[in-house]
Amino acid sequence: MDTRVKPDRNLAVIQFRMTGKTYEECGKKFELSRERIRQICTEWGPRFALATAKQIAENEASVQEITGMLDKCVQHKCLPANKIQDTLRSALWEAGRFHELTFHSGFWLYRPDAMEAQMKHFMTRGASGFEAMDATIYLHGVCGVFALALHDRIGHPIEALLDDNNLPMWSRIVHLYCPVKVLGQQGYADVRGITTSWDEFLEEYAELSGAWERQPVDADELRDQLLMEMDKETLEQFYRDAVRLIREMPWAFDGSLIK
Repeated sequence: MDTRVKPDRNLAVIQFRMTGKTYEECGKKFELSRERIRQICTEWGPRFALATAKQIAENEASVQEITGMLDKCVQHKCLPANKIQDTLRSALWEAGRFHELTFHSGFWLYRPDAMEAQMKHFMTRGASGFEAMDATIYLHGVCGVFALALHDRIGHPIEALLDDNNLPMWSRIVHLYCPVKVLGQQGYADVRGITTSWDEFLEEYAELSGAWERQPVDADELRDQLLMEMDKETLEQFYRDAVRLIREMPWAFDGSLIK
């Protein structure tokens, strides 16, 4: 029997299964084998999960409530555990609640364990002893150069993430980045791309401090500071490579391109 020819019955099976019934109990009620019940749950469970998530999202259920329902689907083998986030995103988007989604672009689109590897595919030519660098140098090392390039090429303002101590500002900088607007949300851009999750953005630097301060940075002052930290040739080379990456992936760094 093809499970696709009886959608109403398949939905009834899923709903019964979601009440906590075992495969055997479901099979007895619907006169189907245990394997057939398992197959229906596998094939139709994700559709049920998305439809239900969308419905309760439209009814203004909280993200926690929607996630709880999806967790229940996972417990009853009606949704793979690795599909919870994708299903949640789809439900919120279809319900018109995209403002509650965490937006990602650029290297953020890769799994956390693959992001760095992808960034290492983009090599900088380097200068003055920096011949073997890749794009991760703009995350730890010369983040100010990338922030400056984003400012010059796209017009983003620049902000500094500062450690909470009494040293002068330039001695307290942990990271330089650009605040951006994307789909009406506040986002944060650096070489990784854009994310609208501040907590996620900070995670890379979590071990460096327990308290943070944010402060706007003037682009000309940053340029002068960078010239104090490296010679002009090195700065220009890192800057050219930053611009090259931005040109190759404009959608990753410019929130105005996201529609």
